[in-house]
Amino acid sequence: MGEAKRKRQQQQSAWPRSDSFGGVIDLHALPPVAAINGARIRVLTGDATIPDDAQVILRAFRAVVGKRSFHVGFCLGDGEGFSAIGIAVIDRLMMEAPGAALHVVPVVHGEIAWDVVLRHLQSFTGQVLLLAFPDSDVYDAGTAEISYASRRQRSSIVRRRLSSMRRSASPRRKRRGSSGLPRPPEK
Repeated sequence: MGEAKRKRQQQQSAWPRSDSFGGVIDLHALPPVAAINGARIRVLTGDATIPDDAQVILRAFRAVVGKRSFHVGFCLGDGEGFSAIGIAVIDRLMMEAPGAALHVVPVVHGEIAWDVVLRHLQSFTGQVLLLAFPDSDVYDAGTAEISYASRRQRSSIVRRRLSSMRRSASPRRKRRGSSGLPRPPEK
């Protein structure tokens, strides 16, 4: 076996490279729980303005990426404080994985929100992930692809988007790598 072929096979089998940015993300919505309603959110938040009978739609999913599966939720918040619905999303996720550590990722910039979401969904190795967005504009930028693409389209969008991110990052990496090197003085 040639040296190049051996190295390529070794790289393909090495973790985390073998798992990262290559698989399809399948998001399966978690079924609603009757216990999480307006009254429960009022108890969790202490906000008396939330009515008892408010129906709540939570953005909570079971994600399957290759052989890994975990629970993921999307909400408004800054990583330390969350909206009332965000607290309900956390409660729902913790019902699925009691006692598991909650990993919170604040997604701040709308221009790269979808990229951040994809990268975290592809590379997350824990049990419970919460993606928190500071406002509805950034939330929409980070979740619109999930909401509007069918399952089949979503997987092709993910693959196409990731491959274009890899291609576009390569020239920047090369420029950045060569620009940081000290140059010999000109004579």
